[in-house]
Amino acid sequence: MIMIENEIILSIPVNLADGCYDDLEYRELFTNVRMLCTEHGVLAGLTVELKGLFANGSIVDGALERAQIYTAMFPNAYCHLPFVGMSSGCCEPRIRDASFEYLRECVKVASTVGVDRYVVHLNHNFDWDKPQGWMRRSVDWWGKFLQTVDMGSHFFVENTTERTCEQLNELVKRIDSDRVKACLDIGHSHCVGSKVDRWLQGLSGCIGYLHISDNMGPKAGRPFFEADRHLCIGGGTIDWDSVFCNVFFPKQTPMCLEVGVADIMASVRRILEVMENRGRT
Repeated sequence: MIMIENEIILSIPVNLADGCYDDLEYRELFTNVRMLCTEHGVLAGLTVELKGLFANGSIVDGALERAQIYTAMFPNAYCHLPFVGMSSGCCEPRIRDASFEYLRECVKVASTVGVDRYVVHLNHNFDWDKPQGWMRRSVDWWGKFLQTVDMGSHFFVENTTERTCEQLNELVKRIDSDRVKACLDIGHSHCVGSKVDRWLQGLSGCIGYLHISDNMGPKAGRPFFEADRHLCIGGGTIDWDSVFCNVFFPKQTPMCLEVGVADIMASVRRILEVMENRGRT
């Protein structure tokens, strides 16, 4: 008889615009993940993160109908909002206003299929926006934004190319709302050359969601989007034993496996292996 001693909450990314995997294949994947975790004595709480709902300023054809299938299965589903060019603290007011209106409309649309949890990018451009001015404008932007969207909606602000956690930590604390938490993308922190343990400690108490994937770390002359390879857990150079056993690791926080669908099962196996090796099961 298998004794369930531990629990993890896994979020599976579902690309609504990708026709490579149909809904039946995703259902089978969800079942297989649960079974694998149970075999290892771990209870897996599952949810999904919906991607590809919006593109080029509009809703992707058929994506809203597909989204409804997953929110029916997982009422606690997440949705990744558009991020390219979005900025809450940009020194150019028209960019802030455009970001505000577009993201507000995206939240309104996603809420019609039952989504109330959203991932957004921090997107602080250190080359253009001085930290103090960016922070002041961002806090003001978020204060107004939270008043215009459904009061039941929650947001998880994700680090992107930032090399330290200070901006994200300060932003979440100054917004001072239980509707806004940090989304720590461990792959992002690694591929810009930051030490993951510093992010875990620096954001302690602020993390409400995690993105996990592997990569080979920073490479001279390589742009961020090439370094951020979303490899299978264990397929890059991140020390996952150190990550999962860090005293500041938020154990009951949902983790989105931001890897290819074909790498989901192998990533779950690696996570379970780390848990077993470190005596957490």
